[in-house]
Amino acid sequence: MRAYWTALNERLQVLGVWNNLSDNEGEVARLSMEYNYSDNLDFGLLWVAYDSNNDSIFYEYRNNDVLQLQLRYNFQL
Repeated sequence: MRAYWTALNERLQVLGVWNNLSDNEGEVARLSMEYNYSDNLDFGLLWVAYDSNNDSIFYEYRNNDVLQLQLRYNFQL
């Protein structure tokens, strides 16, 4: 499943993705947000969560969730 939403004249973008792994081995969820403050400055947030069953081959990776903050500045005119 995938959901995409924009607001504030497309300055704010939100993207959510949920994947169910084959044979119900687990799930991966991802949420990202990006805000374009100006032509030169962007802020971003990324969150990725993993989940799996006890008998899954992916069980060892269940605690590899990610939270990432991003600041991007463009020096070009």
